[in-house]
Amino acid sequence: VSRSWHEAVVALIAERRNLDLYTLRGALDDQGILFLSRSCPELEEINLCSCGRLTDAALSHVAYNCPKLRSANLSCVRAFTMEGVQALTTTCAHLEDLHLHGCSINEEQLREWFRDFCDLQEEDDDASAQQIDDCMAFK
Repeated sequence: VSRSWHEAVVALIAERRNLDLYTLRGALDDQGILFLSRSCPELEEINLCSCGRLTDAALSHVAYNCPKLRSANLSCVRAFTMEGVQALTTTCAHLEDLHLHGCSINEEQLREWFRDFCDLQEEDDDASAQQIDDCMAFK
């Protein structure tokens, strides 16, 4: 990829506050998230639903590079674990909305991590479907 192409892409996405990456779910990997997160420091919302090539490293990249993040849809990414969720929740002070349906996260771990400062809700009566809302400690 040429330098001018790279600079043009960065200029186009630098001010983005919302990235819906669902359409890239088959191609997007941790390196792609590293590039995007570095290029979008103002990011407030990200949708990584079904981006199955991602790992906790991607969540660490987002956490480190996007401190203004308020909402993250991590649904259906089996490689995401509590380690990645903890990276987001401890680094992104504005995080209010976190979707984890279909991730490989133990419900007890999730409840333990969020027990003191969140309203943990189950969606659709499915015990593995979790959403974190109104997490006052993240503000």
